[in-house]
Amino acid sequence: MNKPLVSFCILTYNQEDFIVDAMKGAVSQEYDDMEIIISDDGSSDRTQELIKEFVNNYRGKHVIRTNLNDHNLGIANHYCQVLYEVAKGDILILADGDDISLPSRTAKTVEYFNRFPEVAS
Repeated sequence: MNKPLVSFCILTYNQEDFIVDAMKGAVSQEYDDMEIIISDDGSSDRTQELIKEFVNNYRGKHVIRTNLNDHNLGIANHYCQVLYEVAKGDILILADGDDISLPSRTAKTVEYFNRFPEVAS
């Protein structure tokens, strides 16, 4: 099976009540060849503080990178920033700051792309 690099991207804005669970879902992924990008679009609540705390305490197998904007770019510009400037993966998985992913999400996505490569053409 082809093992491409996956960028698992969590994009968030003012989601302090959910971001920790979203990050736990990301780091629970069973797929190894991935980077986790947690990007906050200038939240005015405690979202960025929670992201920093989680990343500083994380000791797992995945590489986590953060992108913490100091002001709000807006949803379209924030997505463009992450997808075109930050993410390095061959496959991009997008999640919002209130999404919780099952551990098999990334592996199943890669399996699907390997079985049906024409979907990425």
